[in-house]
Amino acid sequence: KPMHLYVINAIYGICAAFAIPPWNAIFTRHIDKMHESTEWAVESVAIGIGAASAAALGGIIAEKFGFQAVFLTAGVVAVAGAIVLTKIYSSLMAQVPRGQVVPKPDRKHR
Repeated sequence: KPMHLYVINAIYGICAAFAIPPWNAIFTRHIDKMHESTEWAVESVAIGIGAASAAALGGIIAEKFGFQAVFLTAGVVAVAGAIVLTKIYSSLMAQVPRGQVVPKPDRKHR
């Protein structure tokens, strides 16, 4: 039903509000100095291509198999992504105990 889509999008929007700022901070922290514009451009283009590809693939799946297949596929991909991120988080937490990550000053350029 349409109301379900509205609720799911509202939840997605709230979750994105919590996820996007930390991603930008982490990406910016690890970006190469003097290559900021190139790396941000590549990141932006990659996200755009990924979103367009997902929309096209979703349209193809919806036309051939129906919207239920689209939602099922999206759900499986989302759960798989969450599992991968949880494993990455667990691995990082094992390597760096809480409170030991300290920002380092920028490297000097020659």
